[in-house]
Amino acid sequence: MNWTLVHPIDEESPFYGRTSDEIAQRGGEVLVLLKGFDESFSQTVYAR
Repeated sequence: MNWTLVHPIDEESPFYGRTSDEIAQRGGEVLVLLKGFDESFSQTVYAR
Protein backbone atom coordinates (compact mmCIF):
# COMPACT_ATOMS: atom_id res chain seq x y z
CA MET A 1 0.00 0.00 0.00
CA ASN A 2 1.35 3.43 -0.94
CA TRP A 3 0.03 6.81 0.11
CA THR A 4 1.08 10.30 -0.79
CA LEU A 5 0.46 12.80 2.00
CA VAL A 6 0.45 16.48 1.09
CA HIS A 7 0.63 19.54 3.33
CA PRO A 8 -0.03 22.74 1.39
CA ILE A 9 2.32 25.51 2.49
CA ASP A 10 0.01 28.51 2.52
CA GLU A 11 -0.61 31.41 4.93
CA GLU A 12 -2.04 29.03 7.56
CA SER A 13 0.90 26.60 7.46
CA PRO A 14 3.55 26.76 10.22
CA PHE A 15 6.13 26.41 7.41
CA TYR A 16 4.90 29.48 5.51
CA GLY A 17 7.66 32.01 4.86
CA ARG A 18 10.39 29.75 6.28
CA THR A 19 13.34 28.28 4.40
CA SER A 20 14.49 24.70 4.94
CA ASP A 21 17.61 26.10 6.64
CA GLU A 22 15.50 28.09 9.13
CA ILE A 23 13.41 25.04 9.95
CA ALA A 24 16.53 22.88 10.43
CA GLN A 25 18.20 25.50 12.66
CA ARG A 26 15.14 25.59 14.91
CA GLY A 27 15.07 21.79 15.13
CA GLY A 28 11.83 21.52 13.18
CA GLU A 29 10.30 18.08 12.68
CA VAL A 30 7.39 16.63 10.77
CA LEU A 31 5.60 13.90 12.70
CA VAL A 32 2.98 11.82 10.90
CA LEU A 33 0.63 9.49 12.78
CA LEU A 34 -1.52 7.08 10.78
CA LYS A 35 -4.32 4.83 11.94
CA GLY A 36 -5.86 2.17 9.73
CA PHE A 37 -7.85 -1.04 9.89
CA ASP A 38 -6.51 -4.40 8.68
CA GLU A 39 -9.51 -6.33 7.38
CA SER A 40 -7.53 -9.59 7.16
CA PHE A 41 -6.93 -9.67 10.92
CA SER A 42 -9.79 -7.37 12.01
CA GLN A 43 -7.36 -5.18 13.92
CA THR A 44 -6.57 -1.50 14.09
CA VAL A 45 -3.06 -0.73 12.84
CA TYR A 46 -1.01 2.29 13.93
CA ALA A 47 2.12 3.71 12.29
CA ARG A 48 4.38 6.55 13.27
